[in-house]
Amino acid sequence: AKYFPTSKVKVKDMTGSGDIFRGLFVGYFLKTGDFVNSIEKSLYFATKSCEVEGVDASINEIRNVISKL
Repeated sequence: AKYFPTSKVKVKDMTGSGDIFRGLFVGYFLKTGDFVNSIEKSLYFATKSCEVEGVDASINEIRNVISKL
């Protein structure tokens, strides 16, 4: 078992964060095959999505961040 810590954030809305995690994890894992890195990246973005109110707004925010990577 491995523990993957997340950063502390000011939570506004957790709606959709699990879906964001799953979608990003599958995408990163299929692209890289790196299980640990895929979890770490997915956790980061799912956690950050909790800082934004509303599912659509959090997904758009994450899309903007990922497009700049």
